Amino acid sequence: FLNSLTDSGTSAAPITYSGGWDRTSMAVQDGETWIDGMSSNGRGFNINSMSYIRISNFGIVRAFHGIYADGLHTEVSNFHTAGSERGLQTTTIGSRVVLLGCNFSNSSLSNIESGSAIMNIKLRRVTMNSSNLAHGFGTDASYPAEVTGVDLVCKNNGLYGVNHMSSVPIRLSNLITANNLSGGVYSPNSDKTLLVNPLLSDGTAIGVNF
Repeated sequence: FLNSLTDSGTSAAPITYSGGWDRTSMAVQDGETWIDGMSSNGRGFNINSMSYIRISNFGIVRAFHGIYADGLHTEVSNFHTAGSERGLQTTTIGSRVVLLGCNFSNSSLSNIESGSAIMNIKLRRVTMNSSNLAHGFGTDASYPAEVTGVDLVCKNNGLYGVNHMSSVPIRLSNLITANNLSGGVYSPNSDKTLLVNPLLSDGTAIGVNF
């Protein structure tokens, strides 16, 4: 692992990992810190059973996971991944993940994926582009994952921009999709899917498949 987290915070005092500090004085946070996994075998941040974690101002390239969030509460802001197998994967039952101002691109599988977990995912100003083999964003059919998102972009993905297989509600506002090979949105549970002000431009593929 590139960065394996070993301590948990609390709801009142989360542990923060932040990049982008001025390397001369370390007094000004005016940039981003980028980490190169080189072999695509490691995890940029391995949150293994750690909870109440905040991560901000980092970029991860050529890792297996940009973030592997196996904790109960993870907040990520201004975070970017490129060339990793999965940008972010969540797996823990009862977990809550908040993403703000993130960009996940050029993953070989899903850019963001919820695995075997019952979870709550909140997205705001998140871009999920160019997953070579799969979806920009995906949830698992076997496990409930409640998703709310505002200002999302899913383009140029190998399957759907959004693939919501979970049976609990998904609400996406200001979703933009384009050039996703299978279509913009796939959600077999149409009564659980609410799209507010979407712009779906997926060429010959269907925009929404219920």
